[in-house]
Amino acid sequence: MLVGYPLRHRLSFASLGGSSRRGQEREFAQLAKLQASRPAEGPPPAPSGESGASGGAMGYTVALAALHGLGLTGPGTDAVARGLLGELLAEGGIAVQVAMTQTDAARLLGTREKPRVEGWEVFANRQELLTHLQVEIVRRRGQRDGGAAAEDLPWLFAITSPGDAAEALHEVVDGGAEDLIMGIVLGEWPYGITCTVDDDGHITGLVGAGAPSWVGRRLPTLTTTELTWLML
Repeated sequence: MLVGYPLRHRLSFASLGGSSRRGQEREFAQLAKLQASRPAEGPPPAPSGESGASGGAMGYTVALAALHGLGLTGPGTDAVARGLLGELLAEGGIAVQVAMTQTDAARLLGTREKPRVEGWEVFANRQELLTHLQVEIVRRRGQRDGGAAAEDLPWLFAITSPGDAAEALHEVVDGGAEDLIMGIVLGEWPYGITCTVDDDGHITGLVGAGAPSWVGRRLPTLTTTELTWLML
């Protein structure tokens, strides 16, 4: 169980601008609801010790991922992916699930031991992950057709390297947008936005249709040790 790392950042995504992506208004409405439920306080120290550097990190991430998925590149890719993973799994304001492959989990954790964390599912390979996401789309659409409200569904984040399944992953991410299924890719992502980050998590470049002017903003970072400690 994750302890000691509640997400207290106030979310900010007003500078995204217009987008025609279906489901995005629903996603942002959920973020606004989460923001309204939190006290107006400054961000806590960043996990890696740099004070006040990552305010609104989850808001930035979700807003970028909503634009057909988010790719992470640059020397800070793994550190930022660990930081985002820590924030997502520690989030208490909305229900969140994270899905990864065993290979990518080992890449971020530094061990092949399967993590025992509520809300974090690890699959043997990329095909199993894709199948899980496809099943989730069908299941969630069935729930919505049955009258369930979208806000009752947990957000599902797939964090994975695309490999040779980039096109299939793209189809899943686009197809699942209405049902709060998001993609964060460890690598370039030509179908959405690719975000380049340095070792400290600062955004040094954003490319892709609709990419906002967020160069210089900082995303959270974690070391393998810090992420492991959060899972105790």
